[in-house]
Amino acid sequence: MTLRPEIEQKLGQSEPYQTIAFRFVFVFSRYEFALKMAGFIRRKEGPLEACWDSYAQCLPILSEANNRDLNDAVSQLFDRPPRIQRRYGDSTAWCAREAGDHNNATLFQFIRDIRNNLFHGGKVPFREGRDDELLRSSLVILSECLPINKAVYDAFCSAEVWVSV
Repeated sequence: MTLRPEIEQKLGQSEPYQTIAFRFVFVFSRYEFALKMAGFIRRKEGPLEACWDSYAQCLPILSEANNRDLNDAVSQLFDRPPRIQRRYGDSTAWCAREAGDHNNATLFQFIRDIRNNLFHGGKVPFREGRDDELLRSSLVILSECLPINKAVYDAFCSAEVWVSV
């Protein structure tokens, strides 16, 4: 496949970022599939959307986990949460999201913000350090939470794939 030179240039600028970003996108999208298959859905009718808040409520308090990697990842997101883009008149700016309570729902909101920033927030070129830390912390949290709920775990690990393009 041949891409336009300007696209290849942007891809080259983000090369260090591509592996971790791909891993995050894959895990996040598969997680959303698993949440929906396990019944964590936002509404009874209409578009099918994963309900991360319901999932967060069924988990033990992650900030109190007895797991060093998980504790470090949780601390990373609470101490340096992802920023979000806001519009102010004719300009945009990156702003801190209100941290809210240090609970699971806020933590999974941060992970969704990271996903949204990756897809919609102009994350090219990659800023080594912070962006990498946010993606890695999110992956640790998602990974460590996966086996806690059997239905989510089974759906995530199933051979079933939904493909619709």
